Amino acid sequence: MLGSTLTPHDSYRKIELDARVEGSDGIALTRLCLDRAMDELSRAYECDGPDRRAGRSKALQSASSAVLALQSGIDAANPIGAVLDEFYRGIYAGIGQLSKTWDHGLAMQLREDLKDIATIAG
Repeated sequence: MLGSTLTPHDSYRKIELDARVEGSDGIALTRLCLDRAMDELSRAYECDGPDRRAGRSKALQSASSAVLALQSGIDAANPIGAVLDEFYRGIYAGIGQLSKTWDHGLAMQLREDLKDIATIAG
């Protein structure tokens, strides 16, 4: 059951996310999390102004969750697993910094860094 605090837009996004997750393999799930993190950073960027803080905070929380999912999904046998772990830790720390002090440039840099990884992931 969807929580009563979800807006209709949030409800549709959740349903869309659930549908994409259903039946996805590891690569597709990685791509899904990367896309989600990038989309949420873009959404936070668009929530500019003092009256939009709640939207920005929600977007940053969603981006953080996506990055944590990426980090937790790293295969220990992957030869670049340690590098990916460090990368995702850096992204997560950057999002945490944005939660404390908003910086448009940092938000877009984090998004671009994720985009670079998404390009490699295919």
